[in-house]
Amino acid sequence: MKKGLTVIVAIVLCAAFAVALTACNNDKSDWEQIQESGELVIGITYFRPMNYYEGEALVGFETEFATAACELLGVTPVFQEINWNNKIVELQAGNIDVIWNGMTISDDLRTGMDISNAYMSNRQVAIINRNNAAIYTDLVSMTNARLGAEQQSAGEKAIKATAELADNAYVPLEAQSTVLNELNAGTIDVGFIDIVMATASIGEGTDYSNLMMVEGAIIGDDELYGIGVRKGSDLLEQINSAIQTLYDNGTLATIAAKYGLTDALVAPQA
Repeated sequence: MKKGLTVIVAIVLCAAFAVALTACNNDKSDWEQIQESGELVIGITYFRPMNYYEGEALVGFETEFATAACELLGVTPVFQEINWNNKIVELQAGNIDVIWNGMTISDDLRTGMDISNAYMSNRQVAIINRNNAAIYTDLVSMTNARLGAEQQSAGEKAIKATAELADNAYVPLEAQSTVLNELNAGTIDVGFIDIVMATASIGEGTDYSNLMMVEGAIIGDDELYGIGVRKGSDLLEQINSAIQTLYDNGTLATIAAKYGLTDALVAPQA
């Protein structure tokens, strides 16, 4: 009996220690915890030219940008694939520290996260199979087309806000790369993706040489990319400082040129 009581007391004390340790850890800011761990966990999806694999190497504009920023901050980048539809949940749950993946800044997203200064421009473009070039020439000609975009993306929001497309059959898809695959398969007629991705991913010399942009079919407003952190996080200041430094010293321009994004790069802006 006495031995049993001793075991129970030990268990209680261990539990109390664990709770105290967690509470102590929770008293630390995001940046303090990241410094302590030495790692910045970065939520991404895979798409050219932002984050993608060449052989076994993860490359891309955002990959190199984030890596350069982490070097400035003195931490190691840890890239973690996420479901884009769950990005805010992943961030708020602490599964990732940042969303750094060609994320369009919007008022809707600001309700669930803080967002860094903008560093790149973007817009939504229509992608079709070249065989349909004579059919889909502008938004009006797409009135009865089957549309696709990444779920909860800027493309999806722009489709829903465009009068000519509001009544179309629409398929929400897992990722922008899925949009291109569905176009290849013929399960959708028109896909809307970031021009940043389209420029790098379709046309001659790519895996999607049979796909093309419809120049006369642009939807939504001009966009800006930013990096998401948790609401109220002191990490935001560190990220903004890194963006500014990398812009000022020419690192961002060098990385952008490597991935054909020179014209999309903008001076950091709130």
